[in-house]
Amino acid sequence: MKNPFSLYVTSLAVLAIGTTAVYQHTQKSDINFYQGHRLFAHGEYRAAESFLERSLSYSPSRTDASRDLGYCYLWTGRHDMAIHHFERIIREGRPVEDDKRALANAYAWSKRYKEAESVLRELVLTTDKTGYKRRLAGIYVWTRQYDKAKGILNEVIEKDPSDTKAKVTMARALLYSGEPDKAIPLLEAALSELKDRNE
Repeated sequence: MKNPFSLYVTSLAVLAIGTTAVYQHTQKSDINFYQGHRLFAHGEYRAAESFLERSLSYSPSRTDASRDLGYCYLWTGRHDMAIHHFERIIREGRPVEDDKRALANAYAWSKRYKEAESVLRELVLTTDKTGYKRRLAGIYVWTRQYDKAKGILNEVIEKDPSDTKAKVTMARALLYSGEPDKAIPLLEAALSELKDRNE
């Protein structure tokens, strides 16, 4: 039978080694994340990627590294890889509003309009922000659901008659649905508003 004291000492040694290994992994993850984040913050997305990927290799559930990496991919046109990271953040239950917005953009730019629509509808319901409504209307224009687009845009313009972006999107919906006579005055109004702002 083994001595209880030697079992205790062995347990402490195993615990110390395990704790040291975890600490070293965490420290390596932190070092790589901060190097990657610094490059990311300066717009050096390709250079940031290797550090962020290395950070995740040490701490796979690290949300901040996954988020930065998702944006690196999004802003360099690798939308499928961006989708992977933002879906993961959302699936793991730690998303912020911007993660969902970025995911919707990545879906839209990948022409995965149904998924983009689903995320944007959720954002509209939970935030009621005009920008998400305009983006959702844009998805409806791209997918030729002009009546849905016009319904949303009518609400937006009624609430804020100075919303130039909504007017331009509405003009597109009207043009594509065969109503150029209604689109032209909206475009003229939008151009006039933009001119006034720039003077």
